Amino acid sequence: MKKLLSILTLLWIIPNAQANNWCESNIDKLQLFYVNGMYTTPSGFVSNIKDLDDFQDSYLTQFRKNGVVEGSYNRYEGHIAQFYEVAKQKYQDLDKYSQEYVVLTSILGGFITELSTEEVSIITPVLIEILSYLPDHAIESEVDFQNASIRLKSLLSDCTRTVLICHSQGNFYANALVNEIVNTYTYPNGIRLSDYPMLGMMSIASPASSVGGNFGHNNPSLVGVLTNNNDIVMAAVQDLLGAVPANYDAVDNLLDATGHSLADSYLHLHGQASVIASKVSSITTNLYPMPLFEQHPSSSSAISHIGYSEISDLLDIRFKHGGGYRYHNVPSQVWDSFYWSTSHGSYFNRNIKDKYAFEKIED
Repeated sequence: MKKLLSILTLLWIIPNAQANNWCESNIDKLQLFYVNGMYTTPSGFVSNIKDLDDFQDSYLTQFRKNGVVEGSYNRYEGHIAQFYEVAKQKYQDLDKYSQEYVVLTSILGGFITELSTEEVSIITPVLIEILSYLPDHAIESEVDFQNASIRLKSLLSDCTRTVLICHSQGNFYANALVNEIVNTYTYPNGIRLSDYPMLGMMSIASPASSVGGNFGHNNPSLVGVLTNNNDIVMAAVQDLLGAVPANYDAVDNLLDATGHSLADSYLHLHGQASVIASKVSSITTNLYPMPLFEQHPSSSSAISHIGYSEISDLLDIRFKHGGGYRYHNVPSQVWDSFYWSTSHGSYFNRNIKDKYAFEKIED
């Protein structure tokens, strides 16, 4: 009977111990979340997700992958309705065989990247004229934004390093998302995201005036941007909306005369893809993990729990008397030796104490 009780007790302890450290064990994994542009069709959204997944597998192999690239499709009904109302006023004065008519039809139909080079040449004045009449629109009030927020928060509950990959007008959504979530989200372990930011943002072909809004201003190392200098669509709105300037010297692309397509003009071109990967890598490395004490219990008489992030070189130690401390720039070799040592307390005194910068992160 005692043996049976011991087995049952063990079966209860193991899963509960795993539940306690499950969140903190994911902090060195990377999750990408796609925020699509204004005229992305549902099939285009699915295709872009696949292209981003292939991009991660090819260019970000240094990070463990949490899962396939995720996203929440934004239909942008509010923006498109406003754009359509202004645009159709111009329809009344346009010949249906004119280039202007073709451009507007293509934009409203979501086929802007399929225009010819000649047709692309008139996109800029058409867009500027229409965009100049558009009223302000509250993105946060849209159902699509709320759905994206719910989906992203669900992914953050995995406690992974999460980076938004936002394209075109999706940057406006992403700016709103990061600011709303950073200010309100709390991890399953009770830690606030605002205290330990594990969410970053990579902007591609951005029409926004900033990358990440207030979040990006306060955390410049957690955001990045790349826009082709031959991206005709972004050139159309940079002066009008005060968008961040183009920062990549691109060559003409026969597959996409606009220089704007997420896949053909950014992810499928090695130069652009390499720069995007470098920026995402920097963002991922600069994300700051929550306290990691629950990763591993310790049998030491002085130490109760320990945890480590290989990406950030952070070692967290919770002492039985004195609270929890974070040690910075601790090499992975030191962590491995510390973890496997027969006495955590003795190893700490010999090899860690007074050798690394530290801070107290738990009373």
